[in-house]
Amino acid sequence: HDQRTSLASARSSRVNPLPVVTDISTIRSLAPEEAAKAYPVRVVAVLTAVHAARDCYFLQMGNEGIYVDATNQQLEGLRAGQRVLVTGLTAPGGFAPVIVHPLLKVLGPTSMPQPQNPDPELAPSGIYDSTWMEIEGLVRPVHVADGYLTFNLMTPLGTVRTHLLHPKGDAASLARFVDARARVRGVFNTAFTNEGVLTGYRLFIDSEDDIEVLRAAPFDLAASE
Repeated sequence: HDQRTSLASARSSRVNPLPVVTDISTIRSLAPEEAAKAYPVRVVAVLTAVHAARDCYFLQMGNEGIYVDATNQQLEGLRAGQRVLVTGLTAPGGFAPVIVHPLLKVLGPTSMPQPQNPDPELAPSGIYDSTWMEIEGLVRPVHVADGYLTFNLMTPLGTVRTHLLHPKGDAASLARFVDARARVRGVFNTAFTNEGVLTGYRLFIDSEDDIEVLRAAPFDLAASE
């Protein structure tokens, strides 16, 4: 029995001799050439955002988040706030290492991570990329782009392009948020060129439930009644 076990282990090590990575911080710390070696991944984490239109989702463990490329996979039944087991492989990604070829198993509901508040001086470094954030700012008009609702949030970081992944209403029903000062929770995304130049910030929020109005818009008749 021991001999059969050792032979099986030897065959397995020849297939993929790399160790299994079980935490997101280790994946994120890999240099691009290391991530490209396709380390096997097995993580239990919180699903923080599901972007079915772009075949991707985001996971978080502690304060570390990561992008998962789920190309050609069925994501419609997934929602933020689920505890999941994800196996897959590492890849370099456009800015930081990512998980590719994932297999996901839902373990059950869980609470969302404690949101971080971005420091405007640190944000350009990409340190907050793919993490669950809480940002305050002024909500600009909501409109439809690429089939989903989006608006700009004017913040101390500058303009943050915000996407509602599973809105409960349409653009007209969300007009009440326009020009309001709000606290918005979602997955923060840092966009860079291939040369590493910062081009902007995005925030992926699940629905309008993640928008908390701190100060109603001026001349908001509904709020004054």
